[in-house]
Amino acid sequence: MVRNVVPEAITLAIGDGANDVNMITQAHVGIGIEGLEGMQAARASDYAIAQFKYLRPLLFYHGREAYRRNAILAIYMFYKNNLFVIPQYWFGFASAFSGQTLYEALIYQGYNIVFTALPILWFAIFDEEFSKQTFLNEPKHFWIGLYDEYYSFKLLTLSVIKGIINGLLIFLFVFCSIDGLHVGAEGKNGSFWVSSATVYAIVVINANLWILQRTCTHTWVSTVLIFLSIASYFLFWWLENLFPFSTSMYRIFNKSMSEGRVYLVIILNAWQAVALDLLVARWADLRSGKREKLLLRQEIQSGQNMDGLKNSLTQSLREVDSMIAPHSLIDRSGQLTPVEALRRSQSEQMDVEKMASSMGEMNPLLERRGTFGYAFSQDVKTEERANKKAAHLAKPSPPVTPLEKSAKKLL
Repeated sequence: MVRNVVPEAITLAIGDGANDVNMITQAHVGIGIEGLEGMQAARASDYAIAQFKYLRPLLFYHGREAYRRNAILAIYMFYKNNLFVIPQYWFGFASAFSGQTLYEALIYQGYNIVFTALPILWFAIFDEEFSKQTFLNEPKHFWIGLYDEYYSFKLLTLSVIKGIINGLLIFLFVFCSIDGLHVGAEGKNGSFWVSSATVYAIVVINANLWILQRTCTHTWVSTVLIFLSIASYFLFWWLENLFPFSTSMYRIFNKSMSEGRVYLVIILNAWQAVALDLLVARWADLRSGKREKLLLRQEIQSGQNMDGLKNSLTQSLREVDSMIAPHSLIDRSGQLTPVEALRRSQSEQMDVEKMASSMGEMNPLLERRGTFGYAFSQDVKTEERANKKAAHLAKPSPPVTPLEKSAKKLL
């Protein structure tokens, strides 16, 4: 029903019995509680918990961090593959779209499975932005998912644009500074594969630096994995450089690593990638600051509205009290009103007088209050006993049966 009325809403259903299965399966996220009613709800759910109290850490800690890590993982996959492919696209213009590949075929296969695999794997499992207690004590951190701070079409488009810009800068830096670096005795330029291997190295470095910038839990394991991923590329390059069957990469490692210009190009490209990320992060911080100010303003306005609503409700209650007070036996605190007897209607006064006259004499628990009749005393328990006694005395005696008359005569 909620999904039909509000189609854009993200729904969550939680249940612990077989009657909750349909609700759990219809919601976007279903949570089942393992309890006395069986395992049907837990089996049909996306997440199963043992007790209802685990729902809070599931949402505010595990759910929030899972959203952040998976969102960054998705954006990273688009970015790093875009960064890997775009230099080849720009190289097509330089090669007149001749079909010449930019990367060597053997080392080309190691990009996703070796050179950039482990850092993002560690990040997506173990990274934490804050501690568990911080998330549970400060729910303000939960709003990142409500406002799509880590994953949206805008962020995805921005990562693609950034990959295009980085790929263009890498291509220009390398081919405008390294191509033609090595000139042999016969006057020929150095191998094209020197520039190719340098482009590949910069792409690997930038991809790993991207995830390093977004890692919040920096441990020796995460740091070592990033540097091992970068070093693994240079190791593969060096190994392929040793064997003659690799005609493209044979004996070009030493030529490349012996030139200071290659190191300068690698450092400049890493710097431009980090600087571009910092500019985007600064822009995001400004947007976040504006949003926080907007949220604070909304909270202040909602607080003022609640104060006004509270005042209006208080005034309404006072008006209602003033209208029903003459006919009420107790006040809002649950105690008898001081002038309750004085505010009785004329019909109630007549009933009290009839009850008192039927008793034969004035009940000591009743006192005279001017011309307004009789009023009960403030002792509630004594008043109740007097009412019961008066009702008993006022009750007409039942008719005497013939059997009872015969019994009295005999006695």
